Amino acid sequence: MASLPLTPAELDALLQAPPTFSSLVLDVRSGHRFRQGHVPGSHHIPSGLLVSGEFPDCDLVLIAATDVVSHQLAEQLHGAGFHRQIQYLHGGFDAWYEAGFPIQVARPMPTIQATANQAARLTLRAAAASLAQGLHHAATLVVNLALSPLFKPWP
Repeated sequence: MASLPLTPAELDALLQAPPTFSSLVLDVRSGHRFRQGHVPGSHHIPSGLLVSGEFPDCDLVLIAATDVVSHQLAEQLHGAGFHRQIQYLHGGFDAWYEAGFPIQVARPMPTIQATANQAARLTLRAAAASLAQGLHHAATLVVNLALSPLFKPWP
């Protein structure tokens, strides 16, 4: 089964249509490239995981860096037993971007760099805050229990 090309305009029309859950748009570029910018509504999955994983029961639209990568991945999927239709974004993500369609940028993952002493202080602060919150709840419970005999239910 051959993979079929989609122009950026055709992919945009597919994404704008009411969801039918018949096609899944997958960006198979590197995680770094996906975070820098991707087609809104696409899902990131590295190509190696897609080929080695379980296949979804729907048609696929692949977004890769180049058409060659899309063709190779489609052949690997069909060879591994995927029987649904595979389409690809002709010209890859660059064609989408150059056509002026919107892109979505993923938030970068926060990087925390701390020395051992800083990490210990952060851990101690978190433990102290948790303890303080627990003591507050315990004190509230004691006060409520102590006051409960003073309040009688309405007759």
